[in-house]
Amino acid sequence: MTEHDGPQGTQLIARVAAVMRALPHGPGGGRRLRDVAQATGLTEPTARRILAALVQERFVARDEASRRYRIGPVAVELGIGAGAHEQIDLLCRPILERTAAITGDTTNLVKRSGNEAICVIQCYGGYPVHVRLEQYQSRFPLGISTAGTVFLGTLPQDEIDEILDQALYDGAVLSRDDIRERLRNMARLGYVDIQDVPIPGIRGLGVPVPSVRGRPVFAVTTAALSQRMPDARVEEVVGHLQDAADLISETLAEL
Repeated sequence: MTEHDGPQGTQLIARVAAVMRALPHGPGGGRRLRDVAQATGLTEPTARRILAALVQERFVARDEASRRYRIGPVAVELGIGAGAHEQIDLLCRPILERTAAITGDTTNLVKRSGNEAICVIQCYGGYPVHVRLEQYQSRFPLGISTAGTVFLGTLPQDEIDEILDQALYDGAVLSRDDIRERLRNMARLGYVDIQDVPIPGIRGLGVPVPSVRGRPVFAVTTAALSQRMPDARVEEVVGHLQDAADLISETLAEL
Protein backbone atom coordinates (compact mmCIF):
# COMPACT_ATOMS: atom_id res chain seq x y z
CA MET A 1 0.00 0.00 0.00
CA THR A 2 1.50 3.35 -1.03
CA GLU A 3 0.79 6.63 0.72
CA HIS A 4 -0.19 9.94 -0.87
CA ASP A 5 -0.62 13.30 0.76
CA GLY A 6 -4.11 14.49 1.77
CA PRO A 7 -6.14 11.28 2.01
CA GLN A 8 -9.70 11.75 0.87
CA GLY A 9 -12.83 9.59 0.79
CA THR A 10 -12.20 6.01 -0.25
CA GLN A 11 -8.44 6.35 0.22
CA LEU A 12 -8.90 7.23 3.88
CA ILE A 13 -11.33 4.34 4.33
CA ALA A 14 -8.78 2.00 2.75
CA ARG A 15 -6.13 3.19 5.20
CA VAL A 16 -8.41 2.67 8.19
CA ALA A 17 -9.28 -0.81 6.93
CA ALA A 18 -5.59 -1.63 6.52
CA VAL A 19 -4.87 -0.57 10.10
CA MET A 20 -7.73 -2.67 11.44
CA ARG A 21 -6.55 -5.71 9.45
CA ALA A 22 -3.01 -5.30 10.77
CA LEU A 23 -3.93 -5.39 14.47
CA PRO A 24 -5.05 -9.04 14.92
CA HIS A 25 -1.84 -10.39 13.38
CA GLY A 26 0.45 -9.17 16.16
CA PRO A 27 1.22 -10.69 19.57
CA GLY A 28 -1.53 -11.06 22.16
CA GLY A 29 -0.44 -7.89 23.96
CA GLY A 30 -0.98 -5.77 20.86
CA ARG A 31 1.15 -4.13 18.16
CA ARG A 32 3.50 -1.18 18.38
CA LEU A 33 2.93 1.93 16.29
CA ARG A 34 6.03 1.06 14.28
CA ASP A 35 4.65 -2.42 13.53
CA VAL A 36 1.32 -1.02 12.32
CA ALA A 37 3.06 1.53 10.09
CA GLN A 38 5.29 -1.13 8.54
CA ALA A 39 2.41 -3.55 7.99
CA THR A 40 0.26 -0.92 6.25
CA GLY A 41 2.86 1.09 4.39
CA LEU A 42 1.82 4.27 6.21
CA THR A 43 4.15 6.75 7.85
CA GLU A 44 4.14 6.63 11.63
CA PRO A 45 2.48 10.08 11.99
CA THR A 46 -0.36 8.99 9.68
CA ALA A 47 -0.77 5.64 11.43
CA ARG A 48 -0.77 7.44 14.79
CA ARG A 49 -3.58 9.79 13.71
CA ILE A 50 -5.71 6.94 12.42
CA LEU A 51 -5.13 4.86 15.54
CA ALA A 52 -5.95 7.82 17.80
CA ALA A 53 -9.30 8.29 16.02
CA LEU A 54 -10.06 4.56 16.26
CA VAL A 55 -9.20 4.56 19.97
CA GLN A 56 -11.59 7.48 20.48
CA GLU A 57 -14.39 5.49 18.85
CA ARG A 58 -13.37 2.29 20.76
CA PHE A 59 -12.63 0.29 17.57
CA VAL A 60 -9.05 0.08 18.89
CA ALA A 61 -7.75 -0.14 22.46
CA ARG A 62 -4.35 1.25 23.55
CA ASP A 63 -2.40 -0.01 26.53
CA GLU A 64 -0.95 3.12 28.12
CA ALA A 65 1.87 1.24 29.83
CA SER A 66 3.16 -0.71 26.82
CA ARG A 67 1.89 1.76 24.19
CA ARG A 68 0.63 -1.15 22.15
CA TYR A 69 -2.60 -1.25 20.17
CA ARG A 70 -5.11 -4.07 19.87
CA ILE A 71 -8.66 -4.65 18.64
CA GLY A 72 -11.12 -2.63 20.76
CA PRO A 73 -14.52 -3.48 22.27
CA VAL A 74 -16.65 -2.04 19.45
CA ALA A 75 -14.76 -4.08 16.85
CA VAL A 76 -15.22 -7.16 19.02
CA GLU A 77 -18.91 -6.36 19.32
CA LEU A 78 -19.23 -6.13 15.54
CA GLY A 79 -17.61 -9.53 15.32
CA ILE A 80 -20.20 -10.91 17.71
CA GLY A 81 -22.85 -9.22 15.57
CA ALA A 82 -21.68 -11.38 12.67
CA GLY A 83 -20.63 -15.03 12.77
CA ALA A 84 -19.51 -15.17 16.38
CA HIS A 85 -22.89 -13.99 17.64
CA GLU A 86 -24.64 -16.75 15.70
CA GLN A 87 -22.45 -19.35 17.37
CA ILE A 88 -22.96 -17.89 20.85
CA ASP A 89 -26.70 -17.70 20.23
CA LEU A 90 -26.79 -21.29 19.01
CA LEU A 91 -24.91 -22.56 22.07
CA CYS A 92 -26.38 -20.36 24.80
CA ARG A 93 -30.01 -19.82 23.83
CA PRO A 94 -31.12 -23.36 24.82
CA ILE A 95 -29.60 -22.81 28.28
CA LEU A 96 -31.43 -19.49 28.71
CA GLU A 97 -34.69 -20.91 27.35
CA ARG A 98 -34.52 -23.72 29.89
CA THR A 99 -33.89 -21.23 32.70
CA ALA A 100 -36.77 -19.04 31.54
CA ALA A 101 -39.04 -22.09 31.43
CA ILE A 102 -38.05 -23.08 34.98
CA THR A 103 -38.46 -19.62 36.49
CA GLY A 104 -41.31 -18.47 34.24
CA ASP A 105 -39.59 -15.08 33.83
CA THR A 106 -37.60 -13.21 31.20
CA THR A 107 -33.97 -14.38 31.15
CA ASN A 108 -31.14 -12.54 29.41
CA LEU A 109 -27.54 -12.99 28.36
CA VAL A 110 -25.82 -9.61 28.50
CA LYS A 111 -22.33 -8.81 27.21
CA ARG A 112 -19.94 -6.15 28.37
CA SER A 113 -18.79 -3.83 25.58
CA GLY A 114 -16.30 -1.32 26.92
CA ASN A 115 -18.14 0.67 29.57
CA GLU A 116 -21.57 -0.45 28.40
CA ALA A 117 -23.72 -3.55 28.80
CA ILE A 118 -25.64 -4.84 25.77
CA CYS A 119 -28.31 -7.55 25.83
CA VAL A 120 -27.43 -10.17 23.18
CA ILE A 121 -30.01 -12.91 23.93
CA GLN A 122 -33.44 -12.57 25.54
CA CYS A 123 -35.80 -15.45 26.34
CA TYR A 124 -39.32 -15.20 27.76
CA GLY A 125 -40.78 -17.44 30.44
CA GLY A 126 -44.33 -18.71 30.73
CA TYR A 127 -45.59 -15.92 32.98
CA PRO A 128 -47.89 -13.71 30.87
CA VAL A 129 -46.24 -10.42 31.90
CA HIS A 130 -42.86 -10.22 30.16
CA VAL A 131 -40.68 -7.74 32.02
CA ARG A 132 -37.89 -6.44 29.77
CA LEU A 133 -35.70 -4.47 32.13
CA GLU A 134 -32.86 -5.03 29.66
CA GLN A 135 -34.35 -5.17 26.19
CA TYR A 136 -32.67 -7.08 23.38
CA GLN A 137 -29.79 -5.05 21.87
CA SER A 138 -30.34 -2.26 24.41
CA ARG A 139 -27.27 -0.51 25.82
CA PHE A 140 -26.72 0.83 29.32
CA PRO A 141 -23.67 2.38 30.99
CA LEU A 142 -22.08 0.15 33.61
CA GLY A 143 -23.88 0.45 36.93
CA ILE A 144 -27.25 1.46 35.49
CA SER A 145 -28.77 -1.87 34.47
CA THR A 146 -28.72 -5.18 36.33
CA ALA A 147 -25.95 -6.65 34.18
CA GLY A 148 -24.11 -3.33 34.13
CA THR A 149 -23.97 -3.49 37.91
CA VAL A 150 -22.66 -7.07 37.71
CA PHE A 151 -19.82 -5.99 35.41
CA LEU A 152 -18.95 -2.89 37.42
CA GLY A 153 -18.92 -4.91 40.63
CA THR A 154 -16.24 -7.26 39.30
CA LEU A 155 -13.74 -4.42 38.74
CA PRO A 156 -11.09 -3.14 41.16
CA GLN A 157 -11.96 0.02 43.07
CA ASP A 158 -9.68 2.32 41.08
CA GLU A 159 -11.35 1.30 37.80
CA ILE A 160 -14.80 1.75 39.33
CA ASP A 161 -13.86 5.26 40.43
CA GLU A 162 -12.44 6.09 37.00
CA ILE A 163 -15.60 4.91 35.23
CA LEU A 164 -17.99 6.71 37.58
CA ASP A 165 -15.99 9.93 37.19
CA GLN A 166 -17.09 10.13 33.56
CA ALA A 167 -19.41 13.00 32.65
CA LEU A 168 -22.14 10.70 31.34
CA TYR A 169 -23.05 9.83 34.94
CA ASP A 170 -23.74 13.51 35.78
CA GLY A 171 -27.29 13.29 34.47
CA ALA A 172 -27.85 9.53 34.76
CA VAL A 173 -31.10 8.06 36.03
CA LEU A 174 -29.12 6.84 39.07
CA SER A 175 -26.73 8.94 41.13
CA ARG A 176 -23.17 7.81 41.73
CA ASP A 177 -24.10 7.21 45.37
CA ASP A 178 -26.98 4.95 44.27
CA ILE A 179 -24.63 2.96 42.05
CA ARG A 180 -22.06 2.58 44.83
CA GLU A 181 -24.78 1.34 47.16
CA ARG A 182 -25.69 -1.28 44.55
CA LEU A 183 -22.08 -2.39 44.42
CA ARG A 184 -21.93 -2.73 48.21
CA ASN A 185 -25.05 -4.89 48.12
CA MET A 186 -23.54 -7.04 45.39
CA ALA A 187 -20.37 -7.54 47.43
CA ARG A 188 -22.47 -8.55 50.43
CA LEU A 189 -24.88 -10.88 48.58
CA GLY A 190 -22.66 -12.29 45.83
CA TYR A 191 -25.19 -11.32 43.16
CA VAL A 192 -27.06 -8.21 41.99
CA ASP A 193 -30.54 -7.56 43.40
CA ILE A 194 -32.24 -4.39 42.13
CA GLN A 195 -35.76 -3.49 43.19
CA ASP A 196 -38.01 -0.52 42.32
CA VAL A 197 -35.14 1.71 41.15
CA PRO A 198 -35.18 3.11 38.54
CA ILE A 199 -38.51 1.40 37.62
CA PRO A 200 -41.05 1.05 40.47
CA GLY A 201 -42.61 -2.38 40.80
CA ILE A 202 -39.79 -4.22 38.98
CA ARG A 203 -37.10 -6.44 40.47
CA GLY A 204 -33.98 -7.57 38.63
CA LEU A 205 -31.42 -10.22 39.56
CA GLY A 206 -28.08 -10.90 37.92
CA VAL A 207 -24.93 -13.03 38.19
CA PRO A 208 -21.66 -13.01 36.25
CA VAL A 209 -20.71 -15.78 33.86
CA PRO A 210 -17.35 -17.08 35.17
CA SER A 211 -14.49 -16.64 32.72
CA VAL A 212 -11.24 -18.57 32.67
CA ARG A 213 -9.71 -15.66 30.75
CA GLY A 214 -10.13 -13.10 33.53
CA ARG A 215 -12.92 -10.65 34.22
CA PRO A 216 -16.46 -11.67 33.25
CA VAL A 217 -17.59 -10.61 29.79
CA PHE A 218 -21.12 -12.02 30.10
CA ALA A 219 -23.84 -11.92 32.74
CA VAL A 220 -27.12 -13.78 33.14
CA THR A 221 -30.03 -11.68 34.39
CA THR A 222 -33.75 -11.92 34.97
CA ALA A 223 -36.52 -9.45 35.73
CA ALA A 224 -40.05 -9.77 37.05
CA LEU A 225 -42.77 -7.82 38.78
CA SER A 226 -41.75 -7.18 42.39
CA GLN A 227 -44.89 -8.88 43.65
CA ARG A 228 -43.87 -12.00 41.70
CA MET A 229 -40.33 -11.88 43.07
CA PRO A 230 -40.67 -11.73 46.90
CA ASP A 231 -37.60 -12.15 49.08
CA ALA A 232 -38.52 -15.77 49.76
CA ARG A 233 -38.18 -16.60 46.05
CA VAL A 234 -34.93 -14.75 45.32
CA GLU A 235 -32.50 -17.42 46.52
CA GLU A 236 -34.18 -20.07 44.37
CA VAL A 237 -34.13 -17.89 41.24
CA VAL A 238 -30.52 -16.82 41.79
CA GLY A 239 -29.62 -20.51 42.02
CA HIS A 240 -31.14 -21.12 38.59
CA LEU A 241 -29.30 -18.10 37.17
CA GLN A 242 -26.03 -19.34 38.63
CA ASP A 243 -26.58 -22.80 37.17
CA ALA A 244 -27.15 -21.21 33.76
CA ALA A 245 -24.08 -18.99 34.13
CA ASP A 246 -21.86 -21.94 35.04
CA LEU A 247 -23.14 -23.98 32.10
CA ILE A 248 -22.64 -21.06 29.71
CA SER A 249 -19.12 -20.62 31.05
CA GLU A 250 -18.32 -24.27 30.37
CA THR A 251 -19.89 -24.05 26.91
CA LEU A 252 -18.07 -20.88 25.83
CA ALA A 253 -14.74 -22.15 27.17
CA GLU A 254 -14.82 -24.76 24.40
CA LEU A 255 -14.98 -22.14 21.63
